[in-house]
Amino acid sequence: VWLTDMSQRLARQVPNLDERLEILKIVHHEATRSDVAPELVLAVIDVESNFDRYAISSASALGLMQIMPFWVKDVGRED
Repeated sequence: VWLTDMSQRLARQVPNLDERLEILKIVHHEATRSDVAPELVLAVIDVESNFDRYAISSASALGLMQIMPFWVKDVGRED
């Protein structure tokens, strides 16, 4: 139910259904695993990148959540 509802809400920002479902599944999995509301993660993504997975800010922050490159080393996950 959550996936269907969120997919409909994001259809304008992420027109490609496969990409939209991939983002939603990953967000739900990682947010739940981290004990964070998936809706909060989606709100951050909306504000930070408008769901553009290739977004790069003027400060060099990358991706959907605009993560700074130095965090990759600290977190220990290249992906």
